[in-house]
Amino acid sequence: MKVLLITSSLDAGGAEKWVRDTVLAMNREGIEFDYYFYEDIQNDSFLNDYKDAGVNLFFRELNKKTGDSKLNLKHDLTQFIQEHGPYNAAHINGLNLVYQFILVNVLHKAQIPVRIVHSHNSLSTYKTLPAKLGKWYLRDQIIHKSTVVGACSTQAGVTRYGNKIINNPKFQIIKNGIDLQKYVFNIETRNRIRTELGIGEQKVYLFIGRMAYPKNTLFLSEIYAAVYKRDPESIFILVGSGQDEEVTHQKINELGIGNSTIYVPWTSSPADYLCAGDVMLLPSLYEGFSFVTLEAQCAGIPCLVSDRIPREVNISGNVSYKSLNHSSDRWAETAMQLAKTGRYDSIKKIKDAGYDIRDTAALFRRMLEGKQA
Repeated sequence: MKVLLITSSLDAGGAEKWVRDTVLAMNREGIEFDYYFYEDIQNDSFLNDYKDAGVNLFFRELNKKTGDSKLNLKHDLTQFIQEHGPYNAAHINGLNLVYQFILVNVLHKAQIPVRIVHSHNSLSTYKTLPAKLGKWYLRDQIIHKSTVVGACSTQAGVTRYGNKIINNPKFQIIKNGIDLQKYVFNIETRNRIRTELGIGEQKVYLFIGRMAYPKNTLFLSEIYAAVYKRDPESIFILVGSGQDEEVTHQKINELGIGNSTIYVPWTSSPADYLCAGDVMLLPSLYEGFSFVTLEAQCAGIPCLVSDRIPREVNISGNVSYKSLNHSSDRWAETAMQLAKTGRYDSIKKIKDAGYDIRDTAALFRRMLEGKQA
């Protein structure tokens, strides 16, 4: 069986992490994967993982070509399928409606039997009437020409494809499975990381993720500044990088909390910092699901997240939600209360809810085979 995976560029974001982790956990016997990136590499962290798994990577770098980018994409993917196909199944990972529309049209015309579109996003940017009409047309065409309409959560599905998608037989929740044992709390890891970072018994407030607009890192900085006013012995750890990294660092310095902030670049071992932390903060403006909140629950660390994050992620019952309309002081007060609660064990709950990566990888393989998930 030949499978075509499609997205814009290779990066280390949550949507790309889902593909990497799922492919690596899957029984790949009898499957050949080609991965088509119509742009290029934004982060090469996953390159070796894909190569070791035998995935064929193709970076088309269409963003470096002149002319109509969407027309270039249509022609290039059509030619690519003719040269490298035929394919039994294709998966479109993320992307906005316009690009999903272009890609699924090409897959449909190429008569690829299994055509999966997959939404990871719960943000809608279509505000005006003409934009909404365009959105309705695009999503109807995408649904019609796909064989599976997937989303990481109900909210992500409804936001992208409308309320009626829930009752559509093509709709499938594709859960963000993770390696549960990788995130189990380990006291030795906690002690090691704290020693390496020079942290004693101070309370640690943690953020893990891309420093980008959706993560609301400027408000995140204000929350910790409000914590610091109340507890100047506390520590703020920021794990990750991104386009808002510089402006976030600047904000932290302006707030006078730079000396109590530790920056950790993107890491392949976020579980280590979940062990070291006491509270995870995530005041996101929007999330399709939130991988890190699931991972944090596996590690047993209390989470304080915005009310823009789907409730489906609160599998343990230990995720606290806060409105972004509330002040940074109110966020800080709740965070400090959570820091006193200690850890909890939610591994069984998360596994029983279907978020073990081995289970989600097996489901994804059945989907690629055209079988009922």
